[in-house]
Amino acid sequence: MGFQTHFSDECSKANQMTEPEQSYDPKLREALTKMQAIAKEYGCGYVIALANANFAEFKTDFPEWSLIQYQPGGIRLRLRSAEPQLTNDSLSVLLGLKDMSGMMYECLEIAHLQATKHVNNAYPKFRRSKLKYLAKTKS
Repeated sequence: MGFQTHFSDECSKANQMTEPEQSYDPKLREALTKMQAIAKEYGCGYVIALANANFAEFKTDFPEWSLIQYQPGGIRLRLRSAEPQLTNDSLSVLLGLKDMSGMMYECLEIAHLQATKHVNNAYPKFRRSKLKYLAKTKS
């Protein structure tokens, strides 16, 4: 079975993909659900990405108190000039998640480039036949 990514995010168009029967790992889904519950308990926004050898799960959300919420078709901004502190706090969560996601991307991109270089040098025959994914995703 090849690597598949399932996006749990309501805003993602990936939710509209039709997948064969069970296109996710129940253990990853369970872990994601537990992490979501912890974030909700603490009133935190989150970006969660989990992966194993065959699947990946991704979810992002904002705290219930936030003026930024998901709705069908996109993100709803309920920013209010009458509530400047709540507006500021909501935007702080949004920007914090955006900044941390960018830093995570940069770290993973460096690891990806190093892994590609290693595979190209150490396993040239294997690379051509088995690791096409690395070459396809190279930026």
